[in-house]
Amino acid sequence: MDSDRESEELFSRKLSQVMDDIGVNEFMIGWRRNTHLRLETINSVTFLINNLDGTTYIFGSQSEATTTLGMKSDTDTLISNKSVHVILKRDKWQKGKRNLLVLRDEHTPPQHCYLQKMRGDVREPAVQTESPDDVLISDGRVLKANTHVLIQKYYSKDPEIIRSGPSISNTTKVDSVFACQCAELPEECKFMFHRPRPGHWPRKDIMDKARQSVVFLVPQGYSESPARKVTRKPSAFVCMIPSTSPNYPYSKWQWRFSTSLMERYLMFDLTVEQVKAYTLAKVIRKSVFKPLYGDRFSTFHIKTAMMYTVENYPPTIWREDNIVQCETTSASRSTESTRSPTRVHKGDTRWPHRHSPQHAGPLL
Repeated sequence: MDSDRESEELFSRKLSQVMDDIGVNEFMIGWRRNTHLRLETINSVTFLINNLDGTTYIFGSQSEATTTLGMKSDTDTLISNKSVHVILKRDKWQKGKRNLLVLRDEHTPPQHCYLQKMRGDVREPAVQTESPDDVLISDGRVLKANTHVLIQKYYSKDPEIIRSGPSISNTTKVDSVFACQCAELPEECKFMFHRPRPGHWPRKDIMDKARQSVVFLVPQGYSESPARKVTRKPSAFVCMIPSTSPNYPYSKWQWRFSTSLMERYLMFDLTVEQVKAYTLAKVIRKSVFKPLYGDRFSTFHIKTAMMYTVENYPPTIWREDNIVQCETTSASRSTESTRSPTRVHKGDTRWPHRHSPQHAGPLL
């Protein structure tokens, strides 16, 4: 038994050295993160110079420094439209701004909402459509659809448009998500602050930062939301279906809450050994599992399992001579999450919760 343990520790040290050699080390982690944070600032200043009221964020593996050159990871960018003021309550309405009111009820899918347009001169709902994304519904309210028609027209000039979830791009190297932000955290995004945990991670200062972070609303509806009256399969070019059509799906009226900024605080708080273990799991997933299962076993399953492991196991296990055991523990949690009937969206910092079919019904 002692010899087995010694062999495992030796193998763990060799793995750690390999991760060092391919760029997953303390210096490169800090360099990658600082580089992408500076790129965010440069892009946001460029917006300001061109009189565009927006902020650019770079999320995902590139800014987290949880990738390698061989993985050829793309860059996930989020462009937040700061000219739009998203509010949870009417009393937060601001005169002269483009106010959008978050609408939810017991039938709204988890982590999703509808956005109702408000007038800019008085605290009253808008009653007229002004843009291709505005939808006038039967009771007279105006909703903001997630179709981004004008942005799609801009990208349509390119020979190839790549869509992946809420992102739209003309290259495989960059995923661009156009979103708006809400300065307040919705109640369901506060779950992580009240959930029981051992207490050593996340640290109190990280939790305080997360409480102050903004939440983004990204243009992605709930995949299981039905059309208002399903009489035929909706067209792939659903944004071309008039919103008055009975085949227009509710998912095109829905927006998803994204806590990517909160997730960044958690990922940046991982130790070098934890980053090595997480990146190694991603390498194994891409080289072994992806050719067999595609994206059914995604990096988000790995990230969820990793955060769960870091939170529930003592920090003393995260050592260079114990990486194999850490991988085994995290992998067992990944297996549980993929077998579970629960799912979470990327960017959701809660552990998996059930998406019941009954939640697919509309608010309207």
